[in-house]
Amino acid sequence: MMKMLKKKRKGGFTLIELIVVIAIIAILAVIAIPRLGAFRATAQTAQYDADERIIEGAASMYNANFGVWPTAVSQLSAYLEPDVITKYGTKTIDANGQVVIP
Repeated sequence: MMKMLKKKRKGGFTLIELIVVIAIIAILAVIAIPRLGAFRATAQTAQYDADERIIEGAASMYNANFGVWPTAVSQLSAYLEPDVITKYGTKTIDANGQVVIP
């Protein structure tokens, strides 16, 4: 008689357990997603600063080779990767070798 009252529970999760887990994951996602946007903006700023230093280094090499500062980033094609030229080719360089930010 006692054996009939005890039913073995089959493997798996109950609906309540699944709903609780999904709710916890949703709460964590709501917290994390806005922070990812801030990280992306910080990374883009760091990338721009790094590219600016690379361009200024290339301008210094150009100055060492030709005795004058370049006036545009597009003049530095021999010193820079093509993707940097494509991205910043319209930027100008002042008389001190600094990239001019419009």
